[in-house]
Amino acid sequence: MKELFEAIFTKRLIIRPESIADASSLKELLDDHENRPFNDKIIGLTLTKLEKSIAENRRLFSIDANSIISDKANCHFSILDKNSNEYFGYLIIKYQKIIDKVELGYGIKNDKRGNGYALEAAQAGLTFAFDIIKLPELFAAVNPKNTPSLKILNRIGMKYVKDTEWPNQGNVNVYSLTRIEYENMKGKI
Repeated sequence: MKELFEAIFTKRLIIRPESIADASSLKELLDDHENRPFNDKIIGLTLTKLEKSIAENRRLFSIDANSIISDKANCHFSILDKNSNEYFGYLIIKYQKIIDKVELGYGIKNDKRGNGYALEAAQAGLTFAFDIIKLPELFAAVNPKNTPSLKILNRIGMKYVKDTEWPNQGNVNVYSLTRIEYENMKGKI
């Protein structure tokens, strides 16, 4: 990792740079049949390929906005329960070629959904993207059938921008939030 960065701490979560030790838990999350409509591109990766991907993500981890915007760096995080240290999700901030923008993405294990963890992680992701990295704008792409994520994006203040075609998913909704919009709503989300 280029910069030293330990973790984001929220009320219930530790959101830290992903580690090779997270590979089997991440594979379990990605292979969950309920995630398939939303993670089709990365489902079925072998544990070895995931470990290699995590190693590369760790090498490219950066909190430099220009590096992230130019697709030379990223922020891939693991989401852990603050009390038990149990892995149950991921959070990413990275350049996404399909939309030619920096994207916020997240995933939570099926048995942990419905507890507000994804909302808490997404809010932490916004804070990190705008207050630490200083990104000018952040986007999210969501399958329109993923109603919980649509609600989260609306709750964190992201606004629908357009639809776009996404490999292995078809049509997705693209949402956006600028740093100025974020600053104007700080404390309200």
